[in-house]
Amino acid sequence: MSDITVLFTTHSSVTHALQDADATPVGTLYVNGVANAATVTETDIGVGMYTIAVTLPAPTVGDVRELYVAATVDGIADGGVIWSDTYAADVTLAATQAAYAPAKAGDAMTLTTSERTSIAAKVLGGILGRRA
Repeated sequence: MSDITVLFTTHSSVTHALQDADATPVGTLYVNGVANAATVTETDIGVGMYTIAVTLPAPTVGDVRELYVAATVDGIADGGVIWSDTYAADVTLAATQAAYAPAKAGDAMTLTTSERTSIAAKVLGGILGRRA
């Protein structure tokens, strides 16, 4: 399980400026299109600005998790998905896998014969192309 917190805003339908909702917006976590019982906490952090937090339930590979928020501003109700994720899987390195160190500028690299030929043709083509 993991916690997520997402920022969202509400706006005036006339001026489009940030404006508080008429009441605290309501969030719902959906997993694979079905409302989930996870507790969703909405917090007012400023005029028209809110955070929404939820502890995600343990996922299964392929789960689509979406956080939906409904709010009413100036008597106009609206809502939408403000966060979405498709769970792929946790990735862990095998105990026998060597630690990966990313390449740095100046590191040597090994090219195959076809890679060397391709690079040489492009470099020579560029040089010869400028002479014409």
